[in-house]
Amino acid sequence: MPKAIVNLKLYTNDCLFGRTAQARVFIEVWKNVVNEVLREFKYMASMAEMESFFSIYHDNFNMEWRGYSDTLPVFIKETLQRVKNFNPAQHQEEFNQVKEKLMQEWYNFYLE
Repeated sequence: MPKAIVNLKLYTNDCLFGRTAQARVFIEVWKNVVNEVLREFKYMASMAEMESFFSIYHDNFNMEWRGYSDTLPVFIKETLQRVKNFNPAQHQEEFNQVKEKLMQEWYNFYLE
């Protein structure tokens, strides 16, 4: 089957996205926590040669999926469903891990 690539760009001004440093930190933490929560799901998808990526730009949030065209719609639907059902209150441990990692990266960047 042929492979396909699907991109979804979300433009929003929630939480002053793209306008303040606090909003940039918020979306970066959110992205990393969601990636951490989806890690096992994304690993299983990678066994079927499917991938998903989240990217942050100054005015939008980009989601990209890659995989075989026959199974990609199910993968996209399941990924979006898991993101929709994501409840931050249930993932305090993942949040703490992401926070520590980002703080260390930003501290090291400051030192450089």
